[in-house]
Amino acid sequence: MISYYYLDGIEKKGPYSHEEIKLANLSPTTLIWTEGMDNWTAIKDVPTLQVAIPPPIPEELVADLRMKSVKHNGFKVMALYLIPLFIGLTIVYYKLDYDKDYYQKDLRTRIDNLMNSRSKVTSAAFTTPTVMSLKLRKPNKLPKIKRQKSNSSLELLRQFDFDKIGDNKDEYSITSGGFSYIELSKQDDGYELATTRSGNLVFKPITSPFLTKPTVDEAYQHAYNYLLEQDKTSLDFEKYAYLLNFEYIANDLYSLANVPNSITLKARTYYSNMIYNATYEVSVNTEKLFFKPIIKQDSFNDLIIKYSLIAAAISLLFSTMILIINPSKSFR
Repeated sequence: MISYYYLDGIEKKGPYSHEEIKLANLSPTTLIWTEGMDNWTAIKDVPTLQVAIPPPIPEELVADLRMKSVKHNGFKVMALYLIPLFIGLTIVYYKLDYDKDYYQKDLRTRIDNLMNSRSKVTSAAFTTPTVMSLKLRKPNKLPKIKRQKSNSSLELLRQFDFDKIGDNKDEYSITSGGFSYIELSKQDDGYELATTRSGNLVFKPITSPFLTKPTVDEAYQHAYNYLLEQDKTSLDFEKYAYLLNFEYIANDLYSLANVPNSITLKARTYYSNMIYNATYEVSVNTEKLFFKPIIKQDSFNDLIIKYSLIAAAISLLFSTMILIINPSKSFR
């Protein structure tokens, strides 16, 4: 086995094997000696210790390698920016889905609180009505009946002249006031709001001495009380203002829209009815509206843009920080 020695300044080091001396990273001018040499000789002059020097790289190969390197690094940079962006947009998708569910539940909870957690709530209001007479001609004058405590029913009938009753009615058009009765009910896919308002008033001819013509206010009040008797369990006078403005209930993402009912296929229906007794008739007009919570598209689009910009900014900042902090690993 051949042993080698080399000089480190004036200090001799060794022995080393052939492989060890080649791996020592000595300078080409370092002086070495081995058996068979007459004197210390520079490594560069010892053929057995020469390291093969590769030929120059062709320009075409250099250009090709540079192009591949640029493409490779380009894909890595693209992946470095796109992967965080994709993760961010995925989070945005689930966040938007969460917000939609949250705000829809919030709107339904507010309506449920308005309805006292019941399937139906009603409310009503009454103000003194103002009416205008629609009568074009005077009715037949009825004979005056003198009512005394001592009058018997037979005496009253004798004083009453049935031939002078006539067929004229006193009709009045309401101009303001009257009553309003609102009913909100929960449907399978929405809410139905029925508003009943007082209409015109007609006084019937007095056909019996035992009947007394009421005043306008008394007639409307009687009709109003009749409506209140229909469903006392769901009646809540404090809810009137809220029911009157029911269609304006909304939050940041959802509002109520008047849309067709899935059963009737109508968004709005009208009908008229009559509340009456022997002396009067009060017409009532009912309007039914069907409402359903729908998303406010403009607000939702703004939310999409807002969340997407935040996700893009965070992912861009994250990727740029990786490139700045550790660029060598990013392009390895």
